[in-house]
Amino acid sequence: MISKVDNGFVISSGGLWLPGCYDSERAAKYAFKFSEEDLQALQNEVNAKEPDFEKRVITFEMLQAFAKQKEGKNERE
Repeated sequence: MISKVDNGFVISSGGLWLPGCYDSERAAKYAFKFSEEDLQALQNEVNAKEPDFEKRVITFEMLQAFAKQKEGKNERE
């Protein structure tokens, strides 16, 4: 499920909220393809880089880049 909040979108599955706040519904939908651990790692990265709480959102482009990074890592292993 995708829910709209003040500064973006959040997602839940099986009645549990998943990590992350997303800038668009598109990003929120795409986030379902990732593990909870990956989403938390990405949100932690965003939080560390962005001092403004309102701008601490994950974008679709960030998710795409993260997916490519993971693909490359898996190919090297």
